[in-house]
Amino acid sequence: MKKLLNTYKRSNSYKKSQLLVVGVGKKVEIKINGETQFWEIVDIGKSDIEDGKISFNAPLIQSILGAKKGDKFAKKLMGNKITVVIKNISFNV
Repeated sequence: MKKLLNTYKRSNSYKKSQLLVVGVGKKVEIKINGETQFWEIVDIGKSDIEDGKISFNAPLIQSILGAKKGDKFAKKLMGNKITVVIKNISFNV
């Protein structure tokens, strides 16, 4: 029984930790060079920039996949240096 309980705790903690990182199905609030942007990360073919949906394979999103709230990056995208700060991550249920 103890072994089963430990397995459950590990699997439950894994699920919680996955909710806290940038990935497909997440809504993110990021600051790029001081400008706040809100994006929902979606699968290929479901992007709608006007509706705030961006594909996980977009260069910006590729550069922040797996990041956590509070992470800060200096990146070079399409020849431009940018600073990205992960302000918030939520899960779209």
